[in-house]
Amino acid sequence: MTQKILSTLFAQKSWTNRELFDAVASVTDEDHAAARETATRTLNHIYIVDQIFRAHLTGEKHGYTATNTPETPDLGELHFAVAETDGWFEKYVATVSDATLAEKISFQFTDGDSGTMTREEM
Repeated sequence: MTQKILSTLFAQKSWTNRELFDAVASVTDEDHAAARETATRTLNHIYIVDQIFRAHLTGEKHGYTATNTPETPDLGELHFAVAETDGWFEKYVATVSDATLAEKISFQFTDGDSGTMTREEM
């Protein structure tokens, strides 16, 4: 996959996340509180995994011991954090070379197992 394709995919991901967060925020009926909670937890899981990959890409420690948090974040705060992370990934893929994307990075999963992925795979 080339840098250009990744740029297109991450722009699409950002747009989709905005639409998805707006849709979840529109669910205010108490009859759907459990579904909103489940959706928010799922969105938080995706955010945490993105943060973990971001840390691997930058060579920083992420500090997560799981792929979700014990508490469910506020949807608005999560939306803001996801938008910031989406912007980071869009900038990253807009400037990274195909050669850099092919680099392999060794890391540890949150359960302690070792793994290796290319930057492109992350």
